[in-house]
Amino acid sequence: MVFWRTISDIFLIFYFITDHPLYFQRIGFAKFDKKFLENCDYINNLFWLLNSVLDLICDIVDLHAIQKDIQSLVLSLFIIILYIIEISTQCIAEK
Repeated sequence: MVFWRTISDIFLIFYFITDHPLYFQRIGFAKFDKKFLENCDYINNLFWLLNSVLDLICDIVDLHAIQKDIQSLVLSLFIIILYIIEISTQCIAEK
């Protein structure tokens, strides 16, 4: 999972790198060719999409692992509670 998080972060870095020329054009700091801006905007959106999809997949996998941990914890607690009830009923029966 670390590999996919790293790839997602790399796509996020590329997103920010390709967003800077667009921002500089909007504020009037730099002038770029219209074709370059269109290509840069397309690539920018592509990197954003890839980052978002990978980030979402990683989050879903993490949530699934957390859910499995919670289920095993609840099962363990249920078994412990049943064991305590059994011991307490045996103690009451002996008295």
